[in-house]
Amino acid sequence: MAGGRHIIKFRFAHNIELMGGTSSELQNLTNILYSRAGIYGMEVSTKKCKSMVPSTNNTKP
Repeated sequence: MAGGRHIIKFRFAHNIELMGGTSSELQNLTNILYSRAGIYGMEVSTKKCKSMVPSTNNTKP
């Protein structure tokens, strides 16, 4: 989805960002992306994928 609307067409996806509230939500979104991309003959390059996790530590400088 982009701007609350489903993306219907794209030929080349660049910088797709997936955000989940938990690691399992993020994994589910990633699985959906891989599945849907495959349906349309597209591939996701794992060499170019990155994952970021916000810190759960409450540290003060």
